[in-house]
Amino acid sequence: MDDKIRATILGAAVSVLAVGHLIMEYYKLRGRISDHIPRQPYIDRAYLRDMYMNSLLCRGDIHCIDQIRMRPVAFYELCNILTRYNLVHQSKNMSIKEQVLLFVHCLGHNVRFRVLAGRFHRSSETCHLYFRIVLKAVLKLYKYVVRFLLNDMFLYTSTSSKSGRTRKPVDLQYDDKFSDHPVCLVGLF
Repeated sequence: MDDKIRATILGAAVSVLAVGHLIMEYYKLRGRISDHIPRQPYIDRAYLRDMYMNSLLCRGDIHCIDQIRMRPVAFYELCNILTRYNLVHQSKNMSIKEQVLLFVHCLGHNVRFRVLAGRFHRSSETCHLYFRIVLKAVLKLYKYVVRFLLNDMFLYTSTSSKSGRTRKPVDLQYDDKFSDHPVCLVGLF
């Protein structure tokens, strides 16, 4: 008799499990139960980042000047100069174009890294890191941009008089006002 009761209980348990499995499959097919936890909607941050960068650079010269304070040709030339002298390198996370655009956009609008993080879909730590990298690279450009004068060190000062404006040369080598300062001219690249 013991075997008969065990077999009955086992049969009842198997049938309850089978019916439960059928009910679960029925609701899965109707879409009421899913296999995974639903997440927030997927945002393609790389696509949005590229769209934002293209909106800054590819809308025309006037819009580009309003946004990053330079024409796209000058921006790409700055990227090429920083690349040519191996001052900025492309990383697996961020391209050179994005690094320089982040830097120039931050300087042009005086925005915080939190604002840049929202616009470029990056963390504020990443924005801060790459801003400092490009800042150090731009500061290293002084070797190629600043030219020290050895001869003909004259600075012209303009003075106004009743007869009009006149330009008077000031000798920088022998003037006491300029003896403490290094004399240099900054050339534009």
